[in-house]
Amino acid sequence: MKRHSRLQTLLLPLVLGLGCCAMAAGWVAWATRGLVSTLHPVRQAVTLADATSAQAVLGTFETVAFRTVDGLTLRGWYKPSTNGAVVIFVHGGGANRTWFLPEAQELVTRGMGVLLYDSRACGESDGDLQSWGDHEQNDVAAAITYLTTRPDVDPQRVGIEGFSMGSTTATLAAAGDPRVHAVVLNALWTSLEDEITDKAGFPKMLTTWWVRHQFAQAGVRVDQVRPIDQIGRIAPRELLMVEAEHDLDTPMRVTHASYAATRGPKKLWVIPGADHTTYFTRGGGTYLRQVGDFFSKHL
Repeated sequence: MKRHSRLQTLLLPLVLGLGCCAMAAGWVAWATRGLVSTLHPVRQAVTLADATSAQAVLGTFETVAFRTVDGLTLRGWYKPSTNGAVVIFVHGGGANRTWFLPEAQELVTRGMGVLLYDSRACGESDGDLQSWGDHEQNDVAAAITYLTTRPDVDPQRVGIEGFSMGSTTATLAAAGDPRVHAVVLNALWTSLEDEITDKAGFPKMLTTWWVRHQFAQAGVRVDQVRPIDQIGRIAPRELLMVEAEHDLDTPMRVTHASYAATRGPKKLWVIPGADHTTYFTRGGGTYLRQVGDFFSKHL
């Protein structure tokens, strides 16, 4: 009886410890599920209705496909340029090519070409990993290469615009690719590490470590996705950064940190009253003119 009681005394802390560990692991998995799930986003299909809407605002366009260096086929829409200038649009996480239709319409009225495509793992494009800008740089490189084969495009007049995760991609791509000649960035985070730390739940240290581990296991190089370290390399090319006054997903302090790291010609514009989901609706015609005037002047 004494031996049995002694065994219980020894095992009880172990059982309790294992139980606590299991509960902690479960809590961390639950607290980080939102961030981890973005690695494999639910696709937003590109529908016939979407194509009809695009035709209504862009006029006649082409359905195009191009291949990345790592073997993925990306699909999108291309409206040819009538003046040689063209802009590539890179949508945010889990979205698709339709995200930038209002901006595309504005540029088309000015004679520019526009390329709206689905990033990897989104829309109709290949892939199942959304890497928050890490591998998506290959998507932009493929898009530029495709455009330079077009007879309507002047290779010295290629611009890019991104939103949120797409801004990270656009920053990293433009920093290393001189074929990009003007850049617009909406809702840019300083780094993937900073974003994970900011958005991971409690306890912060443990959940941050867990998310980084999950990203690394999926093949995302978190320490390489650092726009704040690369944005200075966009100079001397022109840069316009846009932020929303009430954006809680990408707070103004984050945009200001990135803006402070830039060099060369640059402009920062704040959309009054907007949040992360209303950049375009709250910005309205003023926003569209800002973007249109920027690309008209610098392409």
